[in-house]
Amino acid sequence: MEILEKIVTVKRMEVIAGKKNKPVEQLRKSPMFARDPISFFDALNKPSPAIIAEFKRRSPSKGIINSISKPEEVAKGYINAGVSAISVLTDKEFFGGETNDLVSVSAFSEIPVLRKDFIIDEYQVIEAKSIGASAILLIGSILTREQAKILSSLAFSLGMEVLFEIHDIEDLDKMNPDIRIIGVNNRNLNTFKVDHSNAIKMLCQLPKDCIKVAESGFESPEEVKMMFSEGYKAFLIGEKFMRSDDPGGSAASFISALNENFMKLKIKICGMRDTDNILKVSALQPDILGFIFYRSSPRYAGDMLDEDILLKIPSTVVKAGVFVNEDEKLISETIKRFSLDMVQLHGDETPDLCHRLKEKKIKVIKVFSMSMEHPFSKCSQYTGVTDYFLFDTPATGSGGAGSKFDWKVLNEYDLPHPFFLSGGISPEDTDRIGEIKNPSFCGIDLNSRFETSPGIKNTEMLKNFISDIR
Repeated sequence: MEILEKIVTVKRMEVIAGKKNKPVEQLRKSPMFARDPISFFDALNKPSPAIIAEFKRRSPSKGIINSISKPEEVAKGYINAGVSAISVLTDKEFFGGETNDLVSVSAFSEIPVLRKDFIIDEYQVIEAKSIGASAILLIGSILTREQAKILSSLAFSLGMEVLFEIHDIEDLDKMNPDIRIIGVNNRNLNTFKVDHSNAIKMLCQLPKDCIKVAESGFESPEEVKMMFSEGYKAFLIGEKFMRSDDPGGSAASFISALNENFMKLKIKICGMRDTDNILKVSALQPDILGFIFYRSSPRYAGDMLDEDILLKIPSTVVKAGVFVNEDEKLISETIKRFSLDMVQLHGDETPDLCHRLKEKKIKVIKVFSMSMEHPFSKCSQYTGVTDYFLFDTPATGSGGAGSKFDWKVLNEYDLPHPFFLSGGISPEDTDRIGEIKNPSFCGIDLNSRFETSPGIKNTEMLKNFISDIR
């Protein structure tokens, strides 16, 4: 019998005993049952990686992980470290957990608490609410489609969220379409072996509007950064922290190292086309170099760009192609010809086009003009199918204007989707950029104010500005 099958067999017996010892009517009378759960979805929906830190004592594959630490002490350490949510394993037989572990954490926690268990019965969902859970884990591989729908619908009716965990496409087919958070477990629950490539392989098949969670086996901030860049927003990490004598301290160090990368503004330099200038600017290590493939632009690069030169750009620099209402086939051909990593769409491109490009492993920036009365009204349609937004000054026709809009409007933007600022940014704007406090502000787009002529950048001016910003 496989490990997972053994766990489910034991779980069925536990549910029978639970219903006898503490009936549903008794669970509903719990003080915590009347509480409004803290939103698990909102906690994970942020512009930087969201960490779900886990409390667990042991596992079938690793044995005892931490038998000393107390759940309330670990949870306080996690909260002080800045995690977005806490996961508590409540399975006793195989993981050494207790429902009281979750009770002790949810009693004081101001961030959501996930009940992680092998939930197969409605009784366990009601029990989760009675012990203070904000969300429950449903594991696709141990449920039928009908069971998944019944259990998730019950959770929603009680105000809780659902993290639906899958390992393969068969699990995905069981998912209730109302579920907003999906997790891909890198650990095979039958063999308990970890394979990070599983999350990457599954990514393109996941619902585009869901928050995507990568689970299991993370040991370094670099692994999280890589998965975040691919499209995962949240990361469930347990063993890495719990192996430490101080799980909260371990989480704090991990998150501090992770945030070093995300606290820095990304620098995008656009309008490149001259071979020598491209190499000199790329040596400054910007985050993104932009090449314009819009024929009406004075910086149109299509006829001048040397494909071989782009291969000499450091691998740490992302190569982006800028397009305006271009044919999808031509966009794809240009991506392949110039080995582009990213596209910036500056016209009326649809969410469906963005989604198709994302499916091809291309990062997508969608540009929005700040000319409208409600400039951010269309943004929500693109959050699940793009990596970044870029807010630019309105121009005659399409493309950039090279002048500023009123940056105060950025205060009205309240989505957790990261955005770049563009339009007339000059070397004198360092202090003004530093005054922008929107938490989703992630980078700046530099172009005409750093040029000696169209398409030719002043490398010394850029070098000094980048040094000041960083």
